[in-house]
Amino acid sequence: MQDTTRVMGYFAAGLLTAAALYGIYALVSPVFHNKAASGDDDPIIVAGGSLDISSRVGFAKDDKGKAHHLDKGRKLTGVVVIYNGGNDVANVGAGKKPAVAFAYCYAKCPPSGADDTITFKADPSNLSVANSLKTIGDEADGKQQFTHQPTTGTLSKITVNNTDYPCGPKGTICMAVMVYNKP
Repeated sequence: MQDTTRVMGYFAAGLLTAAALYGIYALVSPVFHNKAASGDDDPIIVAGGSLDISSRVGFAKDDKGKAHHLDKGRKLTGVVVIYNGGNDVANVGAGKKPAVAFAYCYAKCPPSGADDTITFKADPSNLSVANSLKTIGDEADGKQQFTHQPTTGTLSKITVNNTDYPCGPKGTICMAVMVYNKP
């Protein structure tokens, strides 16, 4: 009888795990599986901690300290934000002139909210990334993956189209995935 109870417990735990995974898939799926999506889409991932930026295509620097996505003619169609220490997920539509900003602090955040702000802006033919210190272009320099300097900092919040998503304590999950599609 005890073995039957144990097997039923394992079965119930497996069922709950499957339901939780399906719930996460259903929440994130509309952004990644919309009608405009195709196999050559470039999900751009920006993760907290030392602010790692990753793209399958990469970014090139310009002479103004900015970086631009190497594949022109794409459109930012959505943003998934995982915030509040990984406890909350927001599936955000991109809007007409999408902007995604990351408040980055080197140690404890100052009263102004950030030591540096990294901003992604999209227009019909270009996705650019800039920061208030004008160093992100040198950091990107054509790479598919790069880390914002100094690496000792952390994210305090992510802002998408003027809506703030607070990060949790240092060392917890805080990230955004921007879906950058070819039309």
